[in-house]
Amino acid sequence: MENTDVATFLKSGDPVDESKRVTYFYQGSGNKLYCNLEISQVKKNDSGVYTCVAYRAGIIVTRKFVLKTGKLV
Repeated sequence: MENTDVATFLKSGDPVDESKRVTYFYQGSGNKLYCNLEISQVKKNDSGVYTCVAYRAGIIVTRKFVLKTGKLV
């Protein structure tokens, strides 16, 4: 697995399954690994803490972000 790039997304610690509304992909470039999560037709229950877990060249990196849904002001 040393030369393999792997990335996944978690929501509140549980794996995020891809669907018609939810897609993600990752792309490596040099020493960097970019993770992208796209949620269309966002629903209230999409709110939460999301984590991208990426593995590249023997290193695991995580990044968290919070999605809050509600009315636009």
